[in-house]
Amino acid sequence: MVDITVSVPSLLIPVHGKTLILPNAAVAEIVDYRDPEAVEGGPDWLLGSISWRGKQLPVIACEAVMGGELPPAQGAQRIAVVNTLNENPDLPFFALVLQGIPQLVGAVEAVVAAAADDAATPPTGVLTEVTVNGQPALIPDLDALERMISEAYRR
Repeated sequence: MVDITVSVPSLLIPVHGKTLILPNAAVAEIVDYRDPEAVEGGPDWLLGSISWRGKQLPVIACEAVMGGELPPAQGAQRIAVVNTLNENPDLPFFALVLQGIPQLVGAVEAVVAAAADDAATPPTGVLTEVTVNGQPALIPDLDALERMISEAYRR
């Protein structure tokens, strides 16, 4: 009998006070931080938009989506360009503000485990809470984030 363990190359993405985990394939690129151009009338979590490879991408602060405060500007900020899942030609990508440099991890069952409190309702924009190598992390709900961004732009 052969024991096959599947590892999903993933990124631990630092945001203010939290860590997200996303499969590598969900992240198109990590770029240096630049100030987003404001989007008038948008929610607090929609920081604005940036130009990336000839496209305007909405930039969000996950902390604010999840009900927290907008993060303070820090020197090590980066932006993660995230692929959307629904093949929406109007929103093929969006961007997240990071508070540091992502770390590559192979997500396997031995490394990633469900959080101890499975009964708790995760914050807005989060599918579930997990532990990665013993540290808490959040799996973002990319579908929900995409819907929220699309709705914010329709206002």
